[in-house]
Amino acid sequence: MDIGTEEWNEFLPKANEFILQCMWKLKWKNLSKDVVMDLRFGMYFSCSRAILEQYPDVGCVIALDNPYIIRDRSFSDKRFEKHINNEKITFSSASIETRISLEAYAGKIDKIVSWNAFQQIHRKERALENVYHMLKPGGHVGMWFYLNNPEYSWPWKMKSTGKWDQYQQTDPLLPYHPGTSDTKYEEMMQEIDFKMTSKILVQSKPILYRDDREV
Repeated sequence: MDIGTEEWNEFLPKANEFILQCMWKLKWKNLSKDVVMDLRFGMYFSCSRAILEQYPDVGCVIALDNPYIIRDRSFSDKRFEKHINNEKITFSSASIETRISLEAYAGKIDKIVSWNAFQQIHRKERALENVYHMLKPGGHVGMWFYLNNPEYSWPWKMKSTGKWDQYQQTDPLLPYHPGTSDTKYEEMMQEIDFKMTSKILVQSKPILYRDDREV
């Protein structure tokens, strides 16, 4: 299976835009000596690929995700294979919510990035504490994730009634994409002791469909 498909063409530009934002806002320049962790890299490795496109001389990219993600994904895309072979990228099977699985990285990561994934994490405060635990002093974190996603408001409403619980296992996305979120991320991060060098930016981006078949 070649991962470089239509989905790749859709996701990579967005991930590239995110990495460029990190570059500008956090003043990233030469990363040749940096260890960068891609937190919850997902199906298409979009953020890892974007890092390697923008910073081909990066010291190392650690792509971290849950064991079943690594087990079930193919790494056969030729555009990505060379980075695996030359060890520019390594894969780590660990949970960002479980401190003991991350101890090998404690205080060793220069930069942590996460694109389109943090909304999938249940225990967000625990995850942020573990991110802080892995960073070197003066390290940087860049994250892009959904705060509110109206498309998922109605599944959450259905789930709240209880009668639909039997179908929950058939759609693993339901617990992860909030219809609305009241999590106060900035306060949470400041309590953990993050220094907010770049303020949280909230943007509203409407999703437009040509017809009902695209929904």
